[in-house]
Amino acid sequence: MNILEDLYYGNISPIDHNLFHDERYWTLNSHATKDLEALAGLLEGGEMNEVFNRYQDSSGEVESYRNLLSFIDGFRLGAKIALEIADTE
Repeated sequence: MNILEDLYYGNISPIDHNLFHDERYWTLNSHATKDLEALAGLLEGGEMNEVFNRYQDSSGEVESYRNLLSFIDGFRLGAKIALEIADTE
C-alpha cells in the first residue's frame, strides 16, 4: 500500500503517532490532569461547576478545531515543498 492509500484509508494519524513517544507531552498532560482534578474538587456542585464544565467543553472544541487547522496548514506546506522540489529536478 502506498502513502496515499494509507492516508485515504485512515491508516495515517500523525497526531496519535507522535503523542505515544513524546515524554514532554505526557509530563505536561499529567500536570494538567492533576490541576484539573484539584480544580474540579474545589468546584464540586453548584453553578460554578456547571460553568466550568461548559468552559471545558468549549475549550476542547476550540483545541480540536485549532488542531485541524494546523494539520491542514502543515499538509499544504508539505505539498508546496514537494512541488517545489519536483520542479527543481
